[in-house]
Amino acid sequence: MRWARMFKGWLSGLRSRQWTRNSSAMLGGLAAISLLGGAVVVAALVTRLDTDAAERSHATASGVVSSLLHVQSSGAYNTGRWDDATLHLYGALDQSWARSNISGDYLAYVIDARGRTLFSQRADGTIDPPLAEAAPAAVKAMLAQLPRDAKSAARLKDGISFFDHYRGQPAVFGVMPIIPLSAKVALPRGPLRHLIYIDILTPSGMTSFAKRYQLTGLRTDIVDAPSSFPLKNLREEPVASIAWTSEHPGSAGLKAILPILILIASGIAGLTWALERMIRRQQAQLAASNEQYQAMAREAESAALRAELARREADISRSRAEAAAQAEARERERSGAALKQAARSTGLDLQAHLVALVEDLARLAGQLDETADAAWAATQAQEGHAGWVGAKSANAAAALDEVLTASAGMANAVQSIRREVESTRDAVASAARHSSETAIGNEQLLSHVDGIGSASDAILTVTKKTRQLAVNAAIVAAHGQSAHDGFSVIAREIKTLSENSRLSAGQIADRLKAVTESVHRSVDASLSIDTDLQDILQSISATDAAVRAHEIAGDAICERVEHARRESHAVGGLVREMTDSIAHVRASVRLTREVSACVRERVELLEKALGKAVSELMAA
Repeated sequence: MRWARMFKGWLSGLRSRQWTRNSSAMLGGLAAISLLGGAVVVAALVTRLDTDAAERSHATASGVVSSLLHVQSSGAYNTGRWDDATLHLYGALDQSWARSNISGDYLAYVIDARGRTLFSQRADGTIDPPLAEAAPAAVKAMLAQLPRDAKSAARLKDGISFFDHYRGQPAVFGVMPIIPLSAKVALPRGPLRHLIYIDILTPSGMTSFAKRYQLTGLRTDIVDAPSSFPLKNLREEPVASIAWTSEHPGSAGLKAILPILILIASGIAGLTWALERMIRRQQAQLAASNEQYQAMAREAESAALRAELARREADISRSRAEAAAQAEARERERSGAALKQAARSTGLDLQAHLVALVEDLARLAGQLDETADAAWAATQAQEGHAGWVGAKSANAAAALDEVLTASAGMANAVQSIRREVESTRDAVASAARHSSETAIGNEQLLSHVDGIGSASDAILTVTKKTRQLAVNAAIVAAHGQSAHDGFSVIAREIKTLSENSRLSAGQIADRLKAVTESVHRSVDASLSIDTDLQDILQSISATDAAVRAHEIAGDAICERVEHARRESHAVGGLVREMTDSIAHVRASVRLTREVSACVRERVELLEKALGKAVSELMAA
């Protein structure tokens, strides 16, 4: 029985030490996994943010290039596809009309089918050298790809735009064959002439684009420069590039929160170290208590053995006393009294040792309960912290779901805006074409009015001659007196008729003057409306490019929010694993309490057994 209890105690100590090592390894592994997982998540977020920023800048630069090409192609198309341009720029080119109507914010050229410059003018009115000298490569590429006849040019839906060098500087070219817009003006016969708009990419212009599109350090640079977008010519060969200063929001954010991350990692490491120390102390206390319990059990067994030996000696002494009672009664009485006194003294000593032993065992059981209560409180605190982290993670996941829904709604709204912008652009283009047709009709009306004025002048001339004839006839009739009375009547009628013709011709001239002024005002208003419509069309095109860039940015935001939502769910999984570990610690605490209760029961049984033995000894 004694050896069985000793073996059970040794096995319990071995299990306690093994559990201590396993708990420490599990706690250290959990802390290492948490820190490593956090580092991986932060590194992935930083890399993703930097990658998204680079992709967003690249998409914005692509939008800038597309906007430049679109502005030049639409400007060249709207001016080159014009009835008045066909009438004034073919044959003997009208230099005055060209300076007034095709010059604007850009450098303008008119060349023939062989590349010869027929007209050139800057926005400030100065004249540049021939285009074949300023941009020979661009002229050669243009002539190779432009339509050869008017029917082929009429099938173009937009002008041709590209990048190339102009006098050694990168520039964007917009080209359109000069053909009429309506069927009222005949298509030109023979070689075509072409209108060319050139916008030189100057540093000041790139600075304005950088502010508009929020690209830091936007500039023109060499081909294949870092953080750049190529500018290609008609042969799809890069002639230059637009470059910008790369942004690294992820790295900047990491630098900003690095002290906080270090503090969090230090806190986790410190908490793990404190928990491990606390578990080791509790296990050491449990092991010490177990050893004390085993020592006291051995001491109790030794005391019981001594008590049993004493009882046997007492029985032997009593037997001897009874055997010698018949011979020496007095000696027996003295021996019996001495024996009772020794038994009482031995019982009292044994009772004192047993009381001290029971008190020590009860105190150790109380210490086990206190250790278990402290461990239980620590697990409750950890469980509350894990629950708080899990709730925050769930709230973050719910918030990210709402952000994802809002981002999707924003993307749908951006798509609706883009469709409205495209519809508005088509409507404004149609209005611009109708405005051009109205201007042509007003010009024709003005020419008809001029013809009517010429006819009115002819009528006035005839009226003057008729009146002179009537005057001459009246003079002849006066000389002939009565013989020419009939001729006198005819002369008066001719005079009356000429006077009425003169009055009618004057009224016609006044009305023609008023009509001519109205037609001139209508022509001026039509030209102003056409210019305003062209400006609106360019603004709508720029708006369309901005809306497309915003749509791309919205898609990138949806992807980042989805990635953050998945990471939040992963944090919830880690919190659940931490909760499971806390449950294991609680099971160990319950085991400690069970050991304490078992110690208390054994102490009570030992106290009863030893009390009975002492009572029997003292009674003997």
